[in-house]
Amino acid sequence: MKKQADIVIAQYNEPLKWISTLDSNIISKIYIYTKNRQNITEITHPKIPISRVYLPNIGREAHTYLHHIINHYNKLSDFIFFVQGSHATLSVPCINRIYNKFIMNPLVTRTDNFDKSQSFYLGSELKLRRWRGCALKDTGMKFPEWYKKNINNNLPRQPYAIYWEANFGVRKENILSRSKQYYIDLISQLDENNTEVAHFLERSWFYLFNLQNHSM
Repeated sequence: MKKQADIVIAQYNEPLKWISTLDSNIISKIYIYTKNRQNITEITHPKIPISRVYLPNIGREAHTYLHHIINHYNKLSDFIFFVQGSHATLSVPCINRIYNKFIMNPLVTRTDNFDKSQSFYLGSELKLRRWRGCALKDTGMKFPEWYKKNINNNLPRQPYAIYWEANFGVRKENILSRSKQYYIDLISQLDENNTEVAHFLERSWFYLFNLQNHSM
């Protein structure tokens, strides 16, 4: 039986003409979540149905991903690609390979593998006070504290797996390893656009989906 794969795209005003290259033999449905109501460009695909939803401009791509998970929790596809509109063109050439291998690989990124950061150390005093010149809403915690409270009480061993740019694919069962209420509690922390939590989540997806319990 063919496995279903959907793609979830977090968009602000990025052009999405690249979606016309998506293979309908792989992608069953395209979900576009747009956070700019002035972005009314029509987006179509000749064979794949598209759902387009406007969301408030808060929480960056993390809010979009969690919104999709919460609202589709009981009807998720077998496999889901989560991508940002600004980076997703890099994902298109990899989707065929990722789809064909996802039975063996619980989570893979646009580079067809997961990134391990040798320099990012969870035990550090990491704080993200600013991002691209904008002040971030402070969580009141350093990253290791936030991680222990929201992801896992035990910090992972090095090297630490990070999905920079928040482009990745994940199987349904890994998403369902957490309760719907867990995701609701997480999204409640994303009440502003420039919030430190969104950047903490970018550094946590691999462990949030309990991928450390799966061999790569």
